[in-house]
Amino acid sequence: MKLDETRIAYEYLSATRTKGVMLDVGAHIGGSALPFLANGWRVCAFEPNDENREKLTRLAEQYPLLSVDPRAVSDKSGQKAPFYASHVSTGIGSLSPFHSSHALSSHVDTVTLVDFCREKQISKVDFLKIDTEGHDFFVLKGFPWDTLQPDIIECEFEDRKTSMLGYSFGEMADFLTTRGYEVLVSEWDPIVEYGGNHQWHAFKAWPCTLEKAESWGNLLAFRGGLNRERLCNAIAQTLGRDVERVSQKKAPASTPQRNRDEMMRAYLRLRWRGLRAEGVHSVYLFGAGKFTKWFMPLIHDAQGPSIIGVLDDQAVCGQTIGSTPVLRPDKVDVGLTDGVILSTDSLRNVFTERCRSLYGMDVRLIDLFEDLGGESPKTVKGE
Repeated sequence: MKLDETRIAYEYLSATRTKGVMLDVGAHIGGSALPFLANGWRVCAFEPNDENREKLTRLAEQYPLLSVDPRAVSDKSGQKAPFYASHVSTGIGSLSPFHSSHALSSHVDTVTLVDFCREKQISKVDFLKIDTEGHDFFVLKGFPWDTLQPDIIECEFEDRKTSMLGYSFGEMADFLTTRGYEVLVSEWDPIVEYGGNHQWHAFKAWPCTLEKAESWGNLLAFRGGLNRERLCNAIAQTLGRDVERVSQKKAPASTPQRNRDEMMRAYLRLRWRGLRAEGVHSVYLFGAGKFTKWFMPLIHDAQGPSIIGVLDDQAVCGQTIGSTPVLRPDKVDVGLTDGVILSTDSLRNVFTERCRSLYGMDVRLIDLFEDLGGESPKTVKGE
């Protein structure tokens, strides 16, 4: 399992619409577009790599709403540009030879999205996904900003590729911010080998710094601001599908397990920030077990609700977790806060029954995993 930003964007958009228009710039063989196509979206795909485009064209035979364009999208139309392919990976074809395996494959025509949208009379773009191996900023510069504003934009960054082209990921993020977008940085660890398995690191709100200068990743830009509750739900939907797929595989699960844990941490931090956006400013955590001791350091800087205390039936006088007091649940008035967090990943029903017996139905109980549906995946071993 690995994090899939395009799938998260799909789930986020699906919360408010059933169909839309996607521009898929650098479509490869169509994997990113499939969820959209399967649900009735129109997808305009660009893929200058001949080998990839052949597979993409076959996909278009199954989905009439998929159109395939052989041109390379840039900030200038009508040019002939060299295109470099690699035997190491079909996913790193580029207009720039940034890898030792690159070899000149062909010369391709270029087009701006300004001209393309005019040609095809496109009056609305819901999702713009860009993955051009270093040229994403030029695609953005050639977009018709005066007439169109996609609801979500996804574009790849890696300064190792783009510094030779004259820009950094921060300049691209600022470009989007000045156009009214809130930018979320999805950071991945530095690439060890193109075409291999990559390790996701974290979500960060822009402006931010990367963990390592060699890191790469994707920017997710949300027009008019990010709805954190919808984003949490989208991650939960994506996470749930990936966990199900992993559970059906027979291969060793060490790498999927690590990725799954990282996605869960990202989900919980976003969920925590989302609570504050919902008007939850102060809470008690119910349960002083292993989960709470793991969870509190995770969200200490996530700008969510204030934790007044931790409630536990086994609390003893003077007990704390960090600097937060651990208190007997029958000795506090939880009604003075905005709710009680069920601080567990495996005993939610037990904690719910205990809280209802203590506080009745008037106190808000908050289940951190409710958006995942069913039983939540374990985040720590034991409670």
